[in-house]
Amino acid sequence: MILRLLTTLFISAFIFANSSVTFGLIFLLITVCFSIIFKSSLSVKFLKFVIGASITVVILQMLFRKGEDLLYVLGPIKFYLNGLYMGLNVATVFLSMLFIIGILGTVDPDVIFHKMEAVHFPRVIIFPLYTAYRFLPAITIQARVMNHYATIRSNRGRAGFFSKIKLYSSLLTPFFVGVFKRVFYMWLSVERRNIESVDSIFAKKSDRISVADIIYLFFALISIIAYFRFRGDLI
Repeated sequence: MILRLLTTLFISAFIFANSSVTFGLIFLLITVCFSIIFKSSLSVKFLKFVIGASITVVILQMLFRKGEDLLYVLGPIKFYLNGLYMGLNVATVFLSMLFIIGILGTVDPDVIFHKMEAVHFPRVIIFPLYTAYRFLPAITIQARVMNHYATIRSNRGRAGFFSKIKLYSSLLTPFFVGVFKRVFYMWLSVERRNIESVDSIFAKKSDRISVADIIYLFFALISIIAYFRFRGDLI
């Protein structure tokens, strides 16, 4: 798990720093393949949204990022090659980070926090990180509750786009109140257990390095070495 996390963070840095379309596609291919190998779960709706946004970015860049090289002319509309390169570069970053999120979702956070505690990482850093990690599920649960409540109310109220906006706007305050109540109960649970006096907070979990993790690191290193060697020679 630790190796997978470090490899993912390592390759993410180069995905953001990369300005080559070729290596952008290579990094995207690696993240897609290992997202499938690690059996990451990605929302289909979110995947469709990111793909649609990436296609839109490519089209807009082709239209408005003017250059010397014309790619295609359709009447008064001109598509530029420089815009295609820039659009593909941005799109590969969007899509790569989507699959990076999927890979990070396969990492067991309990293993990460146990390792941080085992190497005597300062608890002043571990506690906020773990609280943030537990805060996200609290938001998700409360959002489902409020969405269910909104569905019940909307079935009894008027239909229409603006009616739904008004309905969800009225639910923002109870949503945040519900979230902070859940977090407050989590804090009370920690206080009652006197967690500061405990030597070990997180349960001991073995960090098994799989063959897929080693192959993932290998391809990441190969792609990064090739990036430093050929980045000036490829588009």
